Amino acid sequence: MGFKTNFVLGAAAIAAAATSYSIPTSVEAADYYKGKTLSVIVGRGPGSGADSTARAFARYWTKYIPGNPKIVVRNMKGTPTYNFIYQKAKPDGLTITFTPYDPVSQLTKRKGFKADYSKMPFVGSLYNAALIYITTDQIKDPYNLKGIKGAKYGGQGPTGRFDLLGRFTMEILGADFKYLTGFGGAKKVLNAMRRREVDIQTIGLNLYRLSAEKPLVKTGKAVPLYYMPFPGHTGLAGSFFGGLPSFEDYYKKVHGKAPSGKQWEVFQWATSTLNAMSYSAFLPPKTPSAQRDILRAAYAKVVKDPKYLAEQKKMFGYNLPYVNPALGAKIVGNMMNASQAHRDYLTAWLAEGAKHRIKKKKKKK
Repeated sequence: MGFKTNFVLGAAAIAAAATSYSIPTSVEAADYYKGKTLSVIVGRGPGSGADSTARAFARYWTKYIPGNPKIVVRNMKGTPTYNFIYQKAKPDGLTITFTPYDPVSQLTKRKGFKADYSKMPFVGSLYNAALIYITTDQIKDPYNLKGIKGAKYGGQGPTGRFDLLGRFTMEILGADFKYLTGFGGAKKVLNAMRRREVDIQTIGLNLYRLSAEKPLVKTGKAVPLYYMPFPGHTGLAGSFFGGLPSFEDYYKKVHGKAPSGKQWEVFQWATSTLNAMSYSAFLPPKTPSAQRDILRAAYAKVVKDPKYLAEQKKMFGYNLPYVNPALGAKIVGNMMNASQAHRDYLTAWLAEGAKHRIKKKKKKK
């Protein structure tokens, strides 16, 4: 049994790590992973919430996979992660994602996104709750919505759920903000918050607890506003967020009434369809059920391991809810069955958001 970390940004290096492919019989399945290496692909950079979560999980995953394979966590950039798994990775059970679920890209047929979630065997997922916070350069009282003037919202990418949730809610609130997207990762937005280049961020609770709460909120440089609703995990929000209000309760507080209208309706649909799972493990299409079932069973054991849960809670202050295969299939099914009206609305709305992509600075030679 062993664990090794390795940062790789290219699909070629990942492909080279794959071993010869063979489909085991049911008799051989129990020993299939013995002496093998399992590549876990994270579509975010080193030190991100996704990366930290994946590496902590991997240390325990190998313990429960029969044969105790070596697990190597590798980093790629966003979209290529799922494209690689879908198009190039061998269906031998030795390459798997552990990265943010990106249903919007498939739903809206985003250019460059080639994967089809309905054809990739789902193993399991962890849900990463999210909240939105703002610098106190803008407002010190979180309910002083009118005090927000031209706030810069830092986004990762228009189709990402954090951008979607943050932009939707700020627009529904009627906040005076400027949407800037294309930072390419939550950690990069967080660093921009620290440098005061942006004022608002939607952030996963894990990264917030790990890298934002103490240096920004506890020091009075930022203040949280509200958390995003996450259907399917009811009853957990209170233990995660304490006294922080949900978006709907925040809206009622500042406007004196419940949110309504077309955008609110679409947001409610998007929340239940696109915001139900986060760090998701998918295998390449046509991966045999034997490997899928081995990895599923081991995944389910990790999320019950007391030592793992204690380590995760120590890192983030809470335990990420588990999305089992049955719920995962339902979530993917909801996305696949989305109405054309919702697809059209999102496509047009995201196209508008893409106009606000920041220009990347050219690296000095």
